[in-house]
Amino acid sequence: KQNRAILIMNKESDRLTYLINDILDLSKLEAGKIKLNIELVNLEECIDNAASLEDVKKKNISFRKMIPKNMPLIEADKGKITQVFTNLISNAAKFTKPKGKIMVVLSNKEKDDFVVVKVKDTGIGIAKKHIPNLFNKFYQVESHLRRNVGGTGLGLPIVKEIITLHKGEISVKSKIKQGTSIIFKLPKVKEKKDEEEKERK
Repeated sequence: KQNRAILIMNKESDRLTYLINDILDLSKLEAGKIKLNIELVNLEECIDNAASLEDVKKKNISFRKMIPKNMPLIEADKGKITQVFTNLISNAAKFTKPKGKIMVVLSNKEKDDFVVVKVKDTGIGIAKKHIPNLFNKFYQVESHLRRNVGGTGLGLPIVKEIITLHKGEISVKSKIKQGTSIIFKLPKVKEKKDEEEKERK
């Protein structure tokens, strides 16, 4: 009984630590107190460094990356973009059954100003009525599901703030029992020629 009580206390203290850290991160992001450490970033490295990949392995979920050969580097904060992938992959793993699938798809069309990233799962899906509220703080899609899988309810709001801070865009597509796709866009590095043309105009 004592061992069981200790395990429960450890689990709850960890959950409280995650919650406090998420609240602090989100508060700083919303207040504009976080300065981005901008550098040239390889998105594939951010995916590989995502801590949430451990959650995928534990549940024996199939994980796949689809990255085109012409994928450019982007100007971003590597740590923050890695945090985005950590949160999104972790979320996907929580709501995907063992032996399910998670896929990260990157696309780069030369004519577009954005690199597009899609994190797709074969999880339980989200009802259409809930999608507009997913980026609200502490929003609960289904309370009993949240209790079973854990989480702070702040992962997606933090992701949105980070993407917005990078002047990107984010959206959600989902169907019940068919899975969920989180799509976000990040601006490409502008070539010097484009900047010179703007200065001339």
